Amino acid sequence: MITRIKKKMTASAMVALLLVSQSGCGILMHPERRYESRGEIDPTAVLLDCCWLFVGVLPGVAALGIDIASGGAWFPKKLFALAPGEEVNLRINGDAPADCKLSLRLIGPDGKELATPKHLEVIKNQKVEQIRFKLPANTPENAKLVLAIDGRDQGHWMVTNASQERDVLSMK
Repeated sequence: MITRIKKKMTASAMVALLLVSQSGCGILMHPERRYESRGEIDPTAVLLDCCWLFVGVLPGVAALGIDIASGGAWFPKKLFALAPGEEVNLRINGDAPADCKLSLRLIGPDGKELATPKHLEVIKNQKVEQIRFKLPANTPENAKLVLAIDGRDQGHWMVTNASQERDVLSMK
């Protein structure tokens, strides 16, 4: 009788362990990261996933795979918001890897340009100058400042209410 109870408890524990390991630690701790754009690796989530390797290879590999594929093992990329009237000074560290043309454009929520774009010619192996761009005071919310290289958009920053919390993003 006691042997049967031990077997049932062991089987239940194994099933629970397998279900928990299949969900991945990062997704359990941070469900908001699911399928978000990826930034840097979250060492805590990866370390906890690796702890499943002590239980067995299959649970550990499954937890790592699920978190890496679904985004649970990554910090989300930080957002950088701008407020109307702010001046933006874009600096790029290091020498330019190739000749190109950088541009900053202010695009409204309707897709129209709201200000004269700023352009900069970049020469290979030379330091890149700073690009300054002042947002007009009447810039509507949800407008975006778009960085383009050779006419292809590379990233953008949203214009929001200045009272909202903002993080700093460093582009390298």
